[in-house]
Amino acid sequence: RVGPEHASLAHLYDNMGLAFANQGDHERAMEHYRKALAIQEKTLGPEHPSVGNTYLNMGEAFWRQGDYGQTLEHYRKALAIFLNALGPEHPHVGITYMNMGTVFDAQGEYERALGHYRKALAIQLKELGPEHPQVGATYNNMAVVFYKQGEYERALEFYRKALPISLKALGPEHPSVGDTYNNMGAAFKQGDHERALEHYRKALAIYLKA
Repeated sequence: RVGPEHASLAHLYDNMGLAFANQGDHERAMEHYRKALAIQEKTLGPEHPSVGNTYLNMGEAFWRQGDYGQTLEHYRKALAIFLNALGPEHPHVGITYMNMGTVFDAQGEYERALGHYRKALAIQLKELGPEHPQVGATYNNMAVVFYKQGEYERALEFYRKALPISLKALGPEHPSVGDTYNNMGAAFKQGDHERALEHYRKALAIYLKA
C-alpha cells in the first residue's frame, strides 16, 4: 500500500513538477518539488541523490524565473549531495557544474563561468566521451563566454569543437547547428567579413528550411 510518504509518491511529485515547469507554471512546479523533497528527505535521507535531483530541478525553476540567487543556492545543495553520494567524476556533478556556469555567465562573472565549464568538460570527456552532445554544449557555452570577453579567436576555436559534435548528433539541418554557424559568423564579423557572410548564409539556409 502506497501511503502519503512513500518514495514512489515523491517520484510522482517530482515528475509533475517537471511537467508544470515545462508549461511555464513555476509556482505549481515549486509546490510539487517541495512535496517531493519533504518525502525524499524523510524516507531516503537528506544525502540521497534523489534529493540532489530535486534540488537541481528546483534550481532550474528559479533560473527560468530569473532568480539567480535562489538558482545558485539550490544548485550548490545539489552539488554537495552529488559529490558526497556519487563522487567527483559522476555525470550528475558535471551537469551541475554546467548549470552553475550558465548562471555565472548570465551574471557577467565570466571567469567563474569558465571555471565551472572547465570542471564540467573534464568530467564529460572522461565519463561520456569526446563526441557526446553534452561535450558539444559545453564547448558552445565556453565559446559564448570568450566572445563576450572579446576573445574572438578563442570563441571560434571552441565553436569549431562544438560544430562537428552537433552535426553528428543532430544532423546538418538542425536549428542548433544553425545557431552555431550564426555565432561563428558574429565572431568572424570582427575581422573577416567574407567568412562572416559565409557562416551567416549557412545559418540562414538552415533556419529557412527548419
